[in-house]
Amino acid sequence: MTKLTALLLFAVSLVSVAGSQLLFKTRMMQIGEASASERSLLAGISRLLVDPLIWVAGLMVVIGAVCWYSAMVKLPISFMLPIASLIAPMTAVGAYFLLGESLPLEKLAAIAWIAIGAVWLGSLSS
Repeated sequence: MTKLTALLLFAVSLVSVAGSQLLFKTRMMQIGEASASERSLLAGISRLLVDPLIWVAGLMVVIGAVCWYSAMVKLPISFMLPIASLIAPMTAVGAYFLLGESLPLEKLAAIAWIAIGAVWLGSLSS
């Protein structure tokens, strides 16, 4: 495997994990919250287990893990872990655009700091 292939696998890993979180959240909002009663909780779980998009989101997590471990063969973990911290900002920005969640200036500043730190730490290990 070339380093470029490993970097592509790593990128797929990050995007698939962030995307799976957005898909899970979308489906959970559409299905609705379960109440505290045992019957309602079991009904909610059973709805999740038969929902095809929940399965797709789970498959995205598996694909992300396979790509992560495949990339780890070629890339140093000291590079991968700081860059992987970008999953949270990617998910927050995705939630802003896809789910209409708020993203105030303070959060944008925090996302910028996370991105700067992740890229800086990742570049130190190359």
